[in-house]
Amino acid sequence: MWLKKLCDDYGVSENKLAKRSGVPRTTLNSSNNAKSKSIGDIKLKNAKKIAKSLGCSVDELYNWYK
Repeated sequence: MWLKKLCDDYGVSENKLAKRSGVPRTTLNSSNNAKSKSIGDIKLKNAKKIAKSLGCSVDELYNWYK
């Protein structure tokens, strides 16, 4: 859900996001496929890694999906 939109909006593939952030693709997929409807449901440590790899802050990342 949110993962595809995030990757589309930032112009990266899911594989590239996983490599850049250091968050395993399996973790991204399980967060995306679980009950979570937004990126706000993932662990903060992973959100920090994702935000850094995309060149934005965690706040920007969390507010992006609202």
